[in-house]
This record gives sequence, C-alpha cells and structure tokens, in this order.
Amino acid sequence: SLRGGSSPESEKEGFGFRCRGETFSALVQRLKEVILTIERLPRSLIVLCPTEEVLRVLLAHFHGCPEDMQPWSMPLPAGPIIELQRDHTGFASRSLPIPSVARLGGA
Repeated sequence: SLRGGSSPESEKEGFGFRCRGETFSALVQRLKEVILTIERLPRSLIVLCPTEEVLRVLLAHFHGCPEDMQPWSMPLPAGPIIELQRDHTGFASRSLPIPSVARLGGA
C-alpha cells in the first residue's frame, strides 16, 4: 500500500513530488475512495487510467512499491488500461492495449 500524508518525512521521501499541479500525496488522498471501492468489489475489473500518475498510484497500492523505489519512478505497463483480477492474495493485474477501431469491427 502507498504511504501518504503531508508530514515533513513524506515531503523528504518525495511524496511532495508534483503531478500535474498536485502533490503525489494529494493524488493518493484523492484516489483513496476509489481504491477502497475497488478493494470491496467481489469480482475482477478493468480500469482505464487517465494519466500515468493515476496508474502509478493504483499499481503501487495493489502491487506494492519496493522500499528502494519511489512510486513515480516505477516502471509502467505498456497500455493505459489495466485489468485487476481477483485472486487468493487480493489482485493480480495485466496491461491491456487500447483496442483499435478496426479490431472492434468499425470502418
């Protein structure tokens, strides 16, 4: 799970890092309700992440962030869509590409 908050320690750890005008800590706080809702769901789901920062928060929460790595420097999957699959330990995830119009049967 993510560390967050506005303490001087969190600022030193980099949680004062700015993501599109807000601190990483503020983004974590803003997504807290979304994360709690996802955790309560009894089934798998697909999440379309509008920004890399949102994707980083979700991945850091559901997969953990190694102690020697800051969340904003985590490697990201190729696509902006992630599938969170329920499993016995919580959630497993996989990256999905955005489907092209041709693959969807469009012109």
